[in-house]
Amino acid sequence: MPIELIKEDERLVFKFQDTEIYYRRIAGHMQRKWLRECTNKRGILDSAKVGKLAMDYATLDWKGFVRDGKPIIYSSSELDNLPGIVIEKYVDVLLDGIDNTKQEEAEKNS
Repeated sequence: MPIELIKEDERLVFKFQDTEIYYRRIAGHMQRKWLRECTNKRGILDSAKVGKLAMDYATLDWKGFVRDGKPIIYSSSELDNLPGIVIEKYVDVLLDGIDNTKQEEAEKNS
């Protein structure tokens, strides 16, 4: 299966339970920049900081998130309020850099 290069206007979806997060993929040069910024002089990487930078950069919108039963409109400041398991899985997808929707379709068809 060919690999689709990143387009400026792409919009992908990460699904978790009944929620959706709309995002764009992260180019390799951005990941390398963050790795440099988030690695201290002793070579220790602050992976949580990389994840936060990735979420802030890539997230475009969301659907299905609520607080006290009321829908929450997407705001980058709300990303820190996501449950840990959602952040973990979402950051894994973001840093993977693959359009997982196409990958999942290909796996279903094989």
